[in-house]
Amino acid sequence: FSLQPDEFYPSLESKFEEIFGINFSDAWDEFVSEEKVFQTTNLSLLKNYPITETRSLTEKPFGWISQTTYDKINNSLIFGYHRSGELAEIQKFDLNTNKSTIITTQPSPSLIQVASVAYDESYRQIFFTTNNNQLYRDVWMYDLNTSKEKLLFIDMRVGALTVSQTTHELWGIQHISGKNVIVRSKYPYTELQSLSVFKVGDELQDLSIHPKGNLLAATMHQSDGKQSIFISDITGLEKGKPFSF
Repeated sequence: FSLQPDEFYPSLESKFEEIFGINFSDAWDEFVSEEKVFQTTNLSLLKNYPITETRSLTEKPFGWISQTTYDKINNSLIFGYHRSGELAEIQKFDLNTNKSTIITTQPSPSLIQVASVAYDESYRQIFFTTNNNQLYRDVWMYDLNTSKEKLLFIDMRVGALTVSQTTHELWGIQHISGKNVIVRSKYPYTELQSLSVFKVGDELQDLSIHPKGNLLAATMHQSDGKQSIFISDITGLEKGKPFSF
């Protein structure tokens, strides 16, 4: 008494053909052939355009850097970075002189993303997170006018910071029980207000406030693999309207 494997478990070949009406090996060969044509066409298109020239602004790489904010008044970049063998720091990079200025050290950076950094250009205040490697994340503010830093919120698990250049409200994403919560703090940043809770598995990143202060943009990665960019009108939140996007 013996059983053939296909008597209870059809082979991949036969099951694939049953569903799609074509032999698996033939379908794979067809895919490879079409992919070669597709990529060859792409390469041909690229040859029609010159290679974009690049220019290095620094001689030494920074290592991992956070999301970068642009200070158009001073034509400089503000970001957190972590270079191997050195303390992580918040830095201002002058695009006129290509020189760096260390603003403050950055305790407990996370790998790759380093920290979350936002900048209020008119108030000259930098917001950044610490304890990033433990994900408890404290929120700090560094005032360039006074060269002093202040702890705003401790162990709040808030990241993806952004600040409104109009209302000076600080926005971010807070992680609670596996859920993402959009939070906001009004100037002078004494209280953190929860505005909207998303489903478990929906990951929000890259928050940005429109210069007029009326729109919030972000990217969302959903548990089913879908990724999207959404924009929300946030003007109705003060009147108790639900968050919609």
